[in-house]
Amino acid sequence: VEGWKTTYSNSFVWRIGLTQALSEGAMYTFVFMWVPTLLSLEPPGGLPTGCVFSAMMTAITMGGILFSPLHSFLSKFTKSSSMELSATFIYAIASASMAVPALCLLQNDYDCLMPILASFMVVETCVGMFM
Repeated sequence: VEGWKTTYSNSFVWRIGLTQALSEGAMYTFVFMWVPTLLSLEPPGGLPTGCVFSAMMTAITMGGILFSPLHSFLSKFTKSSSMELSATFIYAIASASMAVPALCLLQNDYDCLMPILASFMVVETCVGMFM
């Protein structure tokens, strides 16, 4: 009961919980949808899912490595919480990169496998920075 009271009364707690829940929801939706999305583009020779998955895991690792330099760079632009600025920047980049497959598939442009694949790698790099 005490936990619910704290969550309800402290806006910081419920805002960070909401942010975390939405981030995890987007990530798990991505996990379930990346294969059908790429398969719908009917790549010549089929989709090498193992290679794509390996590239995504590498992108996550790169994101983890890139977070510290990015955070240090962004902290030069704010005197208060540079962590919030870093999170905002990462979420903005991930959101913008997910617009690429949405726009390509909305226009029925099935010749944009590489831009969609690149945008997926950017999203996974952002996941690596987020985690």
